[in-house]
Amino acid sequence: MMMNISNMYLNTPLNDLQYMRFHIDLIPEEVIEEYNLRDKLNKDGWLYCGIQKAIYGLKERNKLANVQLQKVLANRGYY
Repeated sequence: MMMNISNMYLNTPLNDLQYMRFHIDLIPEEVIEEYNLRDKLNKDGWLYCGIQKAIYGLKERNKLANVQLQKVLANRGYY
C-alpha cells in the first residue's frame, strides 16, 4: 500500500502552545487593516501569535507526527 502523509505533519497538535513573532513590515497592508493589527503591536513593531498545530520549521513536528501516525495505524492493526 502507498499513501501520502505530508499533511499529517501540518495537522499534528502540539503538546504545548508555542509562540511566533512577525515584524509588521513583513505583513501586507491589506492584512494589517483587515485584522486591526496595529492595535496588537508591541512598542518595537512586533506581532506575536500562538501556534497550536505543527508548522514547517518546528523541531518537534517530526516526532509528534510519528507518534500520531503510529496511533492511527495501530487502530487499524498495523505496526
